[in-house]
Amino acid sequence: MLKSFAFAIIIASCVLTASAKKIKEPPDPAWAEITARGRMLAEYEVAILYASDAAMALNPTKGSTDSYVATKTDVGWVVVFGRLTEMKDAYLVL
Repeated sequence: MLKSFAFAIIIASCVLTASAKKIKEPPDPAWAEITARGRMLAEYEVAILYASDAAMALNPTKGSTDSYVATKTDVGWVVVFGRLTEMKDAYLVL
């Protein structure tokens, strides 16, 4: 019984040592890029949410818009609603 207890302690200390080494390793640089894209996507979603609420409060004519484009600027997000022309060569902003 004492041998199995000692063996369990040795195994546990090896596992804890291996775990500690993993924690000290620097994170993968790709994680920062992935996190930045995720945060940008979340900001985009929030901007669209607020912009669509504001646009719907203006009671636009049905069919006058079918899409939106959002761009992040230095001062915040700019969201425009509109549609393509029949020739699909220009975007008409509502």
